[in-house]
Amino acid sequence: MTLPIRVLGTGGTISCTHDAAGALVPTLDTAALVRQADCDRGDIIAEDVMSLDSSSITLAQIDELLDHIEAAQRTSRAVVVLHGTDTMEETLMAAHLLLPPAVSSVSSVPAGSSVPPVPVVFTGAQRPADDPRPDGPSNISGAINLATELTAARAASGTSGVFLHFGGRTLAAAGTYKFHTTDDDAFRSSSPHPAEVAPGGAPLRTQGPRPRLQGRTVPIISTYAGDDGRQLTALSARLEAEPIDGLVIAALGSGNLPLPVADALRELQATYPSPPVVLSTRVPEGSVHAVYGGAGGGASLVEGNGGALSLAGFLSPAQARIQLLANAAVANTAESARASR
Repeated sequence: MTLPIRVLGTGGTISCTHDAAGALVPTLDTAALVRQADCDRGDIIAEDVMSLDSSSITLAQIDELLDHIEAAQRTSRAVVVLHGTDTMEETLMAAHLLLPPAVSSVSSVPAGSSVPPVPVVFTGAQRPADDPRPDGPSNISGAINLATELTAARAASGTSGVFLHFGGRTLAAAGTYKFHTTDDDAFRSSSPHPAEVAPGGAPLRTQGPRPRLQGRTVPIISTYAGDDGRQLTALSARLEAEPIDGLVIAALGSGNLPLPVADALRELQATYPSPPVVLSTRVPEGSVHAVYGGAGGGASLVEGNGGALSLAGFLSPAQARIQLLANAAVANTAESARASR
């Protein structure tokens, strides 16, 4: 028997229509969206997971969504996820890092054998479902077509993974970011190979219970011209009472900081050396490179940190944060497993 493709809905603009006051609200269920895309066929199963604006999604809800995706992987040949665009890159990254590296398909593989993970394709929309020319239907049909292609590739070569299909583009999860607020072609990848995994974004999941993001804390601090370092100083003052699992700094250029920020960072790490710090950049394209000297230059920051500062590579600040959250979740799961032995 051929396994179905499951389409999981979470809300977002793709499910929205205008209310009486003209505001956009999620109103259409996943089955209606699949019908609107002319994809209502026997091997497509639509399921509603949640209905929300992705700007309000929490780490607990990302955990919940990953639970649903993992369950769907076990009874499907591919999974398509409908998601709001505001935080798409973060949920994409979480799925890429924390979904299982291998899934035993209950109906097509002998018990106990391991196969490449069932492919997962995210998509969404920039325009609501009641727009005269909604982009959601073409994105859904494109995502389902990609899922079908990935299923064939998985059977032939073991190729699989988590992808975004949006506005006619296919992008691997790691390295993807939203680059336009309204354009139908809204996403890009900072990786030079956008259909492949960006460096620094390798999956973390091993066999066993999936690590949970809920309860982990990783702030992002963005720097700017004239930054006096007070954001880092304020964070440092709170760390004893409010510990964090890591810190992302959205630096300038290829990974540089104003001198007061660099000084505040050195002071913070001297006092609290445990939380890992990742240096990302405000610049949307390209990788972080530690090449500049001087007190705030990336090269000086890395050389003087004894390995306590790492570079985000091609990951955006938002995806670098998810990487640190996932690292902390994996470490916590491993520690809990050791304690229970």
